[in-house]
Amino acid sequence: MVDGKFGPATTRALQAWVGVSQDGSLSTSDIKALQTKVGAVPDGKIGAETTRKLRAAMGHGNNGVWDFRTSYSTVKALQQFLNG
Repeated sequence: MVDGKFGPATTRALQAWVGVSQDGSLSTSDIKALQTKVGAVPDGKIGAETTRKLRAAMGHGNNGVWDFRTSYSTVKALQQFLNG
């Protein structure tokens, strides 16, 4: 589904993409796995670098968002990417 909301289904799809257990709840270790996958420093905290590198991995430019989970357009792009 592409609704721009970062909920359990999007979390499970993201967890599958980064290769961790798909429980629908984003943990620090899940975030570190995401950061490693996109080439960000794996500190377990979502910030500007993680968001920028995730957007780059999806083929999108930096939009100045600090936390990709709070950005409708970034979540929507992520959902489309994960569905593809």
